[in-house]
Amino acid sequence: MLARRLQIAELLMDGLTYEQIREELNVGYNTIAKVQTWLELYGDGYRTVINRTIKNKVEKNINEPFTKLKRKYPISFWPQLLLEEMIRNANQREKQRLRNVVEGLRNKTQLSRELTKLLAKIN
Repeated sequence: MLARRLQIAELLMDGLTYEQIREELNVGYNTIAKVQTWLELYGDGYRTVINRTIKNKVEKNINEPFTKLKRKYPISFWPQLLLEEMIRNANQREKQRLRNVVEGLRNKTQLSRELTKLLAKIN
């Protein structure tokens, strides 16, 4: 029930009318009025929770298509999952070493491109 009330509070803060909220969430006018009253009296707590959930939704929506695939077929994404886990658990020194490795890979790919161009010119 708390989750439903937070949804109502979020919609009220977005400026929706009671009728729009009732149609979208299938709740009664009394429930919407209670949440409206709570927002007016104790709105800081609701706003804090809603802002945190909105921030989490935005972060999740960025990688939404791949998140579902990763859950369904984790073995296909094991290199990426492994690297993400390594970075999450690394200390500052280890993170710097990883940055150096990535930078070295960038230089290596550029070198390989130049070599490929040279080989193409020779043939």
